[in-house]
Amino acid sequence: MVLVVAIVLVVALRGGGGEDPIAGPTTGAPTSAGPAESASAAPAGDVDQCVIGTWRVTSHKEDVDFEDLGKVTFTGGENATLKLNADGTGETDYGSGTEFEGEAKGRTYRLEVSGKLTFEYTAKGGTAKFTDVDSKASGKLFIDGEQYGDSVPFNAEADSSTYTCSTDLLTQKTFLYTTEYERAS
Repeated sequence: MVLVVAIVLVVALRGGGGEDPIAGPTTGAPTSAGPAESASAAPAGDVDQCVIGTWRVTSHKEDVDFEDLGKVTFTGGENATLKLNADGTGETDYGSGTEFEGEAKGRTYRLEVSGKLTFEYTAKGGTAKFTDVDSKASGKLFIDGEQYGDSVPFNAEADSSTYTCSTDLLTQKTFLYTTEYERAS
């Protein structure tokens, strides 16, 4: 899974729904990107056999720093799926609405992401790299239960993370987020 919450929040808050309720994130998270330079699918040997399969998100925790709010921790993502194929291609599927929620200064911020991302990846020795990300996903921001602005495209960038993997559990980490998965197939 590539960085989720920070990217969509930056775009949603810039697109706005009227008066800007908070300043934008200070993570420096990118808001859009073209495909990263990459050869086609991962060469044999660049994919740890343990990660191959379909995984269901059981928890996602992501810290986003906002200029006026400080660090806001978003959690959620349950039931989104991550499919990692042996050929080094993959897909993240948020379905019709995977939710992430955080609170700050008495307000509740909920992000609803829907759609799919496809990508190429390598995963070896505890490091995963995601490239050639193509997004067909979008996000909607809700503040205190009210939608803020329009749905915005989720334009993800290439990403890298560390991971640990066992037969039925996969954990992916960066300095901003931790996602835990259980094997679905």
